[in-house]
Amino acid sequence: MPRRDLLVHWFVIVVSFVATIAAQSGFAHYWVGFVGVVVFLLVMYNLLFGKCPVFPYDCILSAHSLDGLNWVRDEGVRVDVGGMHKSSQVYYPDVVCIDSGGYRMYYRGGGNASVILSAVSADGISWDEEEGERLGLQQGWERLMAPEVLSLGTHFRIYFTAYDGMHWKIYWTESADGVNWEQESYCIGEWSENAVHHVIDPCVMEMGGGYRLYCTCLADTEAYICYSDSVDGRQWSDLQRCKGYRREGARFVRNPNVIAIDGGRWRMYFAETALVSALNSRIVSAVSNDGVLWVREEGARISPGGQFDRQGAFCPDVVAVKGGWKMYYGGYWKKHWLLPYTLFLHRENRESR
Repeated sequence: MPRRDLLVHWFVIVVSFVATIAAQSGFAHYWVGFVGVVVFLLVMYNLLFGKCPVFPYDCILSAHSLDGLNWVRDEGVRVDVGGMHKSSQVYYPDVVCIDSGGYRMYYRGGGNASVILSAVSADGISWDEEEGERLGLQQGWERLMAPEVLSLGTHFRIYFTAYDGMHWKIYWTESADGVNWEQESYCIGEWSENAVHHVIDPCVMEMGGGYRLYCTCLADTEAYICYSDSVDGRQWSDLQRCKGYRREGARFVRNPNVIAIDGGRWRMYFAETALVSALNSRIVSAVSNDGVLWVREEGARISPGGQFDRQGAFCPDVVAVKGGWKMYYGGYWKKHWLLPYTLFLHRENRESR
């Protein structure tokens, strides 16, 4: 349980204990003592057994599929808040195979000043956090998120999104071992169309003898999925908008994740919602022959409503595994004490836009 939740639990325990003592000593009404005992027992039970958080937290979940269309959630949480790095937010997973066998997951972790962390797994289900930050805030950035790692045979390249205090932009760097990374370089982050303020969520594919980068271009009232091409993966063409993927009413689309499927086609998984936040976000998909013009597939791949993604599912990362596919994704808000209040805040924000 994150540190701030523990502090709230222990604060309530101390207050209820003091109230109980005050009632027994005659300094307060006996009903105060009764309420103090009840609250003390309930909070102790939650602290030791229930473990329901006070505040809303994201987590990283997974699902499996035989055909890439019909997905079944895996039980439990892959990477949770708290842990070695005392993270208060964990999402944006990106999973790659490692030479020693098994997998390494890169993800957004930490708190508001988020960084890129990693975890390793032998089976893709049980994950162990690795020490240290894969990418930190040494260049003066305020936050990092959305890692995308390519294995290039002799080395690795990571694309990620960084916030400089005004705009989110995409950067890249390389590593010999996938753990220690070189100095970061600017990749892409400007798009004049529709007053876009941020370019986020890189997904990079080897395509047509070069590379194609998909990303989210985020404006005040809408978001778009765009693409850019490159010969070497370092210098990129001007951003162009993808077509055909949008559903009416879903103003905000984000987190494109593109995979190759049969017949030389491509499938793009992405999240869509009517809000700028991930509230009520669901993961959907579209297919394409050229990676530019997309045809939506019916239904949703993952809709919110599971135990750990009650309010939204977003930032999918799909990898091929033996016998099918595995999707890692962000679960928006587990059950928590302040759920009515946080939902109210989101309704207020939505009505004020």
